[in-house]
Amino acid sequence: MTDRLDGFQAFIRVFESRSFSAVARELGVSQPTVSKRVAAVEAHFGVQLFTRTTRKIHPTPDATRLYDHVKRLLEELEGAENSVGRESEAPGGMLRITAPAFFGRLHIIPRLCRYFARYPNVRIDVRLTDSQIDLIASGIELAIRIGDLPSSSLVARRIGTAQPRLLASAGYLARRGEPFAPEDLRDHDCIVYSGFPRPDRLIFESEFGRRVVSVNGILYIDNADAIREAVEAGLGVALIPAWGLEQSIASGRVKVLLPEFPAPSLPINAVYPDTRWLAHRTRSFIDFLVEEFAGPGALRG
Repeated sequence: MTDRLDGFQAFIRVFESRSFSAVARELGVSQPTVSKRVAAVEAHFGVQLFTRTTRKIHPTPDATRLYDHVKRLLEELEGAENSVGRESEAPGGMLRITAPAFFGRLHIIPRLCRYFARYPNVRIDVRLTDSQIDLIASGIELAIRIGDLPSSSLVARRIGTAQPRLLASAGYLARRGEPFAPEDLRDHDCIVYSGFPRPDRLIFESEFGRRVVSVNGILYIDNADAIREAVEAGLGVALIPAWGLEQSIASGRVKVLLPEFPAPSLPINAVYPDTRWLAHRTRSFIDFLVEEFAGPGALRG
């Protein structure tokens, strides 16, 4: 039975990722082992599940029909394990997560000691990237996403809030002057995060309502850590959470601008694929993050 479950798991992941080698790396086995497990499933059902070309593999119609049944079977089995005895056990196994690079380094990695102390049987594979990874194709169970979420089949749970601030270095302000209203930013060099749908449009709140300003983006960057470095280097003005810049702000090297015009806060969500049963390790990590970020100032930006 264990061999058959291993085969089903390999089939599901190859179907989702379209890669035998990626599944081998994920499961910690050789590529021939994955091929052998899938071949065993093919032999069991008497069908061919994948066709291969020089660059890609393609599921057959039989694989597409089988996928939903096997996926549901594995989810039901995990749900049964969770509800009959295992729910009271400590979570274990490999948890694969992804988070924005700077947020992960600053707010996730330093907290893992407390998580491992509580759940020593869990191992964590962390992918730190500002790119939006396809969770299902990559075999990732949990992602941390900052900002409004597009419509998708993913399930989201709010774990915190980020508060962007308008920042610039003292050197830049000495050269270009300080803005006194959001509209003044049209005459400033702005460093913008290219990951947003409208990176060159900044939004501010005021007592008279929302103010939207189209700015001159001289530098587009897809990494929040690099934006902070650009701000400190005096390249321009940026609207970002102040994480990692607290000492520079306290020393006066970086200044918070237009504090009377706050930008809308950004939700921080833990997102995961919509499954009937959530793995115990995944649920434990989400609950841990909610607890960690619940205190005042935990995500102060």
